[in-house]
Amino acid sequence: MSAQPATGPTPEATAGLPAGIAVGDEVISWYDDEPVIYGGPGDGGPFTTLRFAFGSGRLPTRLCEPDRVAPVDTPIPDRDERIVVEKRPTRERPYGEAGVWRLTLPGTIHPTWHRTKRDAVATGLRRLAIRDWHATTRAAPDTFLFRLPTTGYLVLQTAQVDGEEPREATSFIDAAGRMDDAAAVAYVTAELASLANAPRNVLHTWRLVHRTDAGDRTLLTPAPFRGTGEPLLNPAV
Repeated sequence: MSAQPATGPTPEATAGLPAGIAVGDEVISWYDDEPVIYGGPGDGGPFTTLRFAFGSGRLPTRLCEPDRVAPVDTPIPDRDERIVVEKRPTRERPYGEAGVWRLTLPGTIHPTWHRTKRDAVATGLRRLAIRDWHATTRAAPDTFLFRLPTTGYLVLQTAQVDGEEPREATSFIDAAGRMDDAAAVAYVTAELASLANAPRNVLHTWRLVHRTDAGDRTLLTPAPFRGTGEPLLNPAV
């Protein structure tokens, strides 16, 4: 939760919401175990905010980017083979995280950590349901297309489990448009360090670029790398 309250959504901010989501709707969110009210993108900064209406009987209100929410009736499956949940040694758990159960989803820069396996699986299923809802909405005819930025700082990545085909992902790291080259390099360098304990049988490649209308300018291309953690044995849950 953000340390300071964010400003409310402006008409300009809500104009770009995808069809099927409006400010004031009850939604499932990337961050919350239970449904919340969608409050819009907030102040456009990098943080998300949860507002409570104490004593009102109303659900909390979540301010975040619209691609992190979906309508409350979005189906959440009981199982999804794209989810990877592993119990890791306590020494690998980053400081301040809830527990030792590590959740990895395709296309994410780094995993999240959870108190129990049940928590990790439920979070993964909800997040993939949100992601799939947006993918379906963008593909549907006669609907508004909500698009990721086409320019800015982004990381082009692949992750390849030994013996399998590589998975590709593109991650935008500066949605607020506030980074410069040095900040982007520092951010990615820190993210790479956080993968030191990633499974050792997964080969990663990363390339940080600054994308403009004129093309991509490469800022950082680390050598392909592997973590030193226990190997990934079974990606299915």
